Amino acid sequence: TGLGVGDANCTQASTESECGTLVLSHGFASTGGALSLGKCTTDLGCTSGSQVVQFIADLGTSYSPTNPALLIIRCSKQQCAGGGVKSYTIKVSFAASGPLGAVAAPCAVKGVAQDAAGNTFCTDYVQSHRDNAGDALLYLLFTHDMRAST
Repeated sequence: TGLGVGDANCTQASTESECGTLVLSHGFASTGGALSLGKCTTDLGCTSGSQVVQFIADLGTSYSPTNPALLIIRCSKQQCAGGGVKSYTIKVSFAASGPLGAVAAPCAVKGVAQDAAGNTFCTDYVQSHRDNAGDALLYLLFTHDMRAST
């Protein structure tokens, strides 16, 4: 269970092309935080028609590669049509503005926020799946605030 951003709280009832559900099992260290959804524009480098999910807060020291935060990106069956979940990549940025210049590579181990290059953010394709409505649910594991989109 997490906090959803997008209409219908980013459930199967959402009509958004993309939305997100943030799961923070340890909360966050700052007194405030923000979870937002915005339009993908050509300068950001995300897939045309998608949305950008942004999370800003100080996570503190509670999160690590073996105990990561989780963002589940729901990509509608229209936006992420056909193909398995491994055919979709999540683009990320750790800056508040500018292009989503990094790709969340596959996690080396299920549930651990570390890819083969040692980055502490990754897409957990073992947990990622399509739901009964045909939407792709992509699991992004991370240890600090970020912006993400397909």
